[in-house]
Amino acid sequence: MAKKVIQVPMDNELLAELDRLSSDRHVSRAELIRESCEEYLRGTKVAERESAYLKGYLKHPESGEVGEMQLSVLGEVLKDEEW
Repeated sequence: MAKKVIQVPMDNELLAELDRLSSDRHVSRAELIRESCEEYLRGTKVAERESAYLKGYLKHPESGEVGEMQLSVLGEVLKDEEW
């Protein structure tokens, strides 16, 4: 994948912390920043999905009967699992 070089201003304390962490992990500063950005984006996507689920649930909440049915099915599915 092609990479584009960007400039990101940051204060000296943050840069020093990034350098320390990248040294501890034996990766480049750039790799650490890429990994951090990817993790942040994954977290953002999870939060967006959770928010959408909550909005949908609040708009159309389950009835008690649906929850009981789901528990019953789950009990049947999991009864043969070896934990």
